[in-house]
This record gives sequence, C-alpha cells and structure tokens, in this order.
Amino acid sequence: MTRSENSRSRIDDYKVKLEALNTRMEALLLRYTKQFGIMEAMVGQSNATRESLTATFDGMMAMYTKK
Repeated sequence: MTRSENSRSRIDDYKVKLEALNTRMEALLLRYTKQFGIMEAMVGQSNATRESLTATFDGMMAMYTKK
C-alpha cells in the first residue's frame, strides 16, 4: 500500500514538473518566434539596402563609362 501511495505521489510531482516545463517551453517558443521575426526583418532591410547601393553604384559607373 505504501509503495502505491509513493508512486502516486511521484506521478503527481512529475505532472506538476511537466506542466511547469510546458509553460517554460511555450514562453521560449514565443520569445524565439519574436526574435526570429525581428532578425528576418533586419536581414530584409540589409538586403534592400545592398540592392539599392548596388543599383546606385552601377548607375554611377555607367555614367562614367558611358555604358
């Protein structure tokens, strides 16, 4: 009988720990999703700046080489 009660108590403890872990995992997922979105926006802006500068320099070069 004591073993059965101990086992139930351990199972209850595991359920509480599992719920806490799930809560932490959900918070991490939200945080990482937000960080990824910000990073993706920054990469997009950097790529747009690169393309703009490339076009500007190509235009300047064409003006001087008369292409």
